[in-house]
Amino acid sequence: DSLENILRADERVESVSAFIGTSSPRFHAVYAPNMPSKVYGQFIVNTVSNEATEEMLNDYANQYAVYFPEAYVRFKQLDFQSVDAPIEVRLIGENIDSLKAQAEKVENYLQSLDECLWVRTSFDAPVQGAKIELDLDETSRLGINKTLVALGISSGLTGMKISDLWEGNYAVPVCMEPEKADNTISDLENVQISGLLGTAVPLRQIAKITPEWNESVVTHRNGLRTLSVLADVKRGEYANKVFAKVSKYVDSEIASQLPDGVEYAYGGLMEFEDETMSPMYLAMVISFIMMFFILVFHFRKIKMAVIIMLASSLSIFGAAFGVWILRIDFNAFAILGIIGLVGIIIRNGIIMFDYIDFLRFTRNESVRQAAFDAGK
Repeated sequence: DSLENILRADERVESVSAFIGTSSPRFHAVYAPNMPSKVYGQFIVNTVSNEATEEMLNDYANQYAVYFPEAYVRFKQLDFQSVDAPIEVRLIGENIDSLKAQAEKVENYLQSLDECLWVRTSFDAPVQGAKIELDLDETSRLGINKTLVALGISSGLTGMKISDLWEGNYAVPVCMEPEKADNTISDLENVQISGLLGTAVPLRQIAKITPEWNESVVTHRNGLRTLSVLADVKRGEYANKVFAKVSKYVDSEIASQLPDGVEYAYGGLMEFEDETMSPMYLAMVISFIMMFFILVFHFRKIKMAVIIMLASSLSIFGAAFGVWILRIDFNAFAILGIIGLVGIIIRNGIIMFDYIDFLRFTRNESVRQAAFDAGK
């Protein structure tokens, strides 16, 4: 059974959109479409409710991750975290062999952790290729340069466009392709290369061709060659706890043995939280300062402002306890919730103290009695 049939048979699913060989267009603020690939597919699943989404992720994420042979299925709920993977260790340097040697150590450690899924690198698997070394004496004699060799290989193996056939407003390309194109080393050796003098010779006559393996993808960050080791985290596991294990291992076992010219850094959720949470912490402090000055301006007394701020600060402990009980991450939404909670308590404090003053000076009640009446 295909995953699409499994999803469509679930009563909690409203619709399933399938994309084979590509991904959906951008439809979310932090969603970035993947590059087209023959080994990639994507499903966009709409469920009947948020609770149904959570239930399906709990049921499917770990069960179907490696259910299909030679395939990995990644389940992800749309959120505002624009990270490729929650765990990411970056190795930076120019020597690919050195980067791959250190990345292998990190991969082996991540694979040993039961909390991790789909450990991979940003370089992907190597692909088979061919190294072509031109005989400069022979190419000079025949009037052949690198441009002519590239053009000859392209037309000899994949063909070339020679014209367009128009059907109304649509142009249909007309291509000339080789009769047999298996793209083997023998085919490459027999590709005819034409020189400036009009002579066509097989590529093997003017070049040495050697099979080799090349990196399919070489990633760069800020202009620096970077190999990232990525890992997903199983459903129900805390990414921060897993990252603490990984950072401890890298700092103690990898950092001290890095060769010259190789550096390391952390990405994933840790980098995302550093970039987003630090400004949020600053915003929370600034909001509390502004609330304090509003209280001072309202009551004309610093003592009253301090009392209300101290009372509202007790709510932070309650909020922290709630986050711990519910087992949710302390993120930007939690900070916004704390700011809103403190604001509500300060509002209630202003109303209560104003009513206490009203009872004292209008109805001549004692401070104790006015406090009791205002708190009812």
